[in-house]
Parts: sequence; C-alpha cells; structure tokens
Amino acid sequence: ATSLPAGLSIASATGVISGTPTTKANYTTTVTATDSDGSQGTTTISWTISGNTVTVTKPANQTGLVGTAITPLAVTGTTTGAVKTLTWSATSLPAGLSIASATGVISGTPTTKANYTTTVTATDSTGIKGTTTISWTISGNTVTVTKPATQTSTRGVTITPLTVTGTTTGAVKTLTWSATSLPAGLSIASATGVISGAVLSTVTTGSKSVTVTARDSTGMIGTTTFTWRVR
Repeated sequence: ATSLPAGLSIASATGVISGTPTTKANYTTTVTATDSDGSQGTTTISWTISGNTVTVTKPANQTGLVGTAITPLAVTGTTTGAVKTLTWSATSLPAGLSIASATGVISGTPTTKANYTTTVTATDSTGIKGTTTISWTISGNTVTVTKPATQTSTRGVTITPLTVTGTTTGAVKTLTWSATSLPAGLSIASATGVISGAVLSTVTTGSKSVTVTARDSTGMIGTTTFTWRVR
C-alpha cells in the first residue's frame, strides 16, 4: 500500500491494515494485490484522520535589554483532548532565553542585541501540535570609543602612555579594554585603556592598524582603529 496514514501499515500476507494514526490529515491510500503469476489489482481507500485541536495564544510583541533579565513570559494554550497537559518548545528564541517545557514560561537574560521571530509549539498527549510566533526586539547599550590620532614610536624607546577613552549608555559606566595588532612591546591596561611600553628593537619599521575594543558590563562592545607608525 502507498500513502497510508502515518502510523498504519498493511500485512503483506493478509491485507490487514492496522496501527495507530499519528498525524491529523486526509489521505488517499492505494492498495495493490499481486497473485502468484504476478498479476495485480488495485483499489483506493479514502481516510480522514481527525484529532484534538491545540491552540496557542499569541503573545504581544516583546522587548528586552542585553544584560537585564526579562520579566518571565507565560505562553498559554489549550487542547480539546481529555488530557489537558501540554509540552512546550520554542525555536529562534533570543540568545540567553529559554522556555520551560512543562509550563511554557520563557525566561532568562538576553545576551545579544537583535530582532527575533520565535516559534512556540505546544504538543498534547496525543502528539497534536499548535504553534504561534512572538516578535522580540532586544536592545542594548551603545559603547563608543574615541579614535586616537596616528601614533609614531621609535623602536627601543618607552612611549608616552596613550589613554584611549570611551563611553557607554549603560547605567554602569565601567569599561574593559583590549587591543589587537599593537606593535610588539606595547600593551593595553584592561581596566583603564592606557597603552604603554616600549616597541621592541626587533619590530619591523612601518605602519600597523591597531584595533581597540571596549566592553561594558552587559557585554556590549565598541571599537575603533588607528594607525601606529614604528621607526
């Protein structure tokens, strides 16, 4: 047989169709009988597989802030089945959030600034599903780093310390600093953004593009690049 309802099968020796349907749908099944000479006959069977209806209530559009726990969101739903228990799942939740499979409550602390469309699914005890979508706007602080002027250093000579500055719109103003592609011998203080040291005498003369990154307490970052000349 072809196109049997999901969960059903046919016994090849007897032609008996049996099983437990798993999917609510309409089907047209073709059954074929073949005799010992290889001759065949066919017929079709129409099936209507019904099931419970699971309905999930669509929540309002949601907002959140990186680094701040959301107010837990309880997604609700119903089933027409006798057993009212639903199991919950979700895809494309904002990073840092999760859904409780037993209750449908979404909670957590967003970690990434972005827009999301989440699909929430409720499944009843018979496997019937209902879905809805939720739109999220996760915002975050803005971290701005001031671009330093082009720097020039002589190999083997201690530089005048360079303080890179920045700001965040967050309530906590502390920034953590890092840098890439500094000339060898120089380093940046993670707590202050001060670059200091002496360029090693083995460094090749010329210009380098240095990137400085500031990260605030919620994980939001700002960057700038500038040129460092070595002579």
